[in-house]
Amino acid sequence: MKHAFALTSLALALSACTSAPKLTLQEQEAQRVSTLKVYADNRVGMKTVRDWLWTWEPNTILAIEVNSRAYNVKDVESINREQKELIVVSLANGEQLKTHPGRFHWLSCDTSKVCSSSGDILTSNYKVSFHGSPRAIEKVKLQNPDTIKLGNSNITDNPRTAIVDGSIPVFYNVGDRVDVLKDAELTKLNERITTVLKDWDAKAPERAARQEREFAEFKAAAQRQLDHLRNASTGTQAYCERALQENLPSGVSLDCPNYGRFSIDDFKNAGWNVAAINTTPIVDGIGRPFTMYRVSFQKVR
Repeated sequence: MKHAFALTSLALALSACTSAPKLTLQEQEAQRVSTLKVYADNRVGMKTVRDWLWTWEPNTILAIEVNSRAYNVKDVESINREQKELIVVSLANGEQLKTHPGRFHWLSCDTSKVCSSSGDILTSNYKVSFHGSPRAIEKVKLQNPDTIKLGNSNITDNPRTAIVDGSIPVFYNVGDRVDVLKDAELTKLNERITTVLKDWDAKAPERAARQEREFAEFKAAAQRQLDHLRNASTGTQAYCERALQENLPSGVSLDCPNYGRFSIDDFKNAGWNVAAINTTPIVDGIGRPFTMYRVSFQKVR
């Protein structure tokens, strides 16, 4: 009797194991997007410790994939890497999803729930460009656009240059976190961005006038230096230098104390001759070889 019961139990167990057929790829995809909600307006905003992020196309869904299930970011409250091997997603309905970082992906989906993936966020190519990825701007730059500079200069640049496309948040370190903005917060963010850009555009005539003045001042200063070079007394000597990795072309500017920056051609055109050219091999701070050219000139006419 016991033997028969054991055989029956084994048969039931085997039946249970084999009763669930393997899903096709189409069925797996349908199961993955079954949790993905579509809204009339799918735009969403987020924030990290450093950045504001936002999407801009109503019909493009920024989504996340957690444990092979897709969720519209509009339905997410926060994403947090709580531990080295644990990412916790808090949904707006109070539910928490926990997963290994390797099972978390960003998705870009259309309203038909056709999605493309950014790939594993832990790969080196985490900013893979895919349609619908957010734009970002540093909080401090949006708060104070005057901190947005042109290159390494002190010139204030167009705030549009501080907006970075394809800014997919990453969770490299424990504690890395993204919070999804409420609708009112997203509206406020969009209003701030619009205000900053409009303010920049409105000041275009002012900037153009300032640049024109600065250019005129630059030309006047350059002309004064050139007049000083031309009007030097016959017999006057000048000394210039420049470090180069190649030979010294006659049109390359040299640093000339008391005169400014002029080339050998400039000196010749102003009535000077080259008296001597001395060279000294030097090495810069990272070991690259240079030649220091020291050129002396004499005014002859």
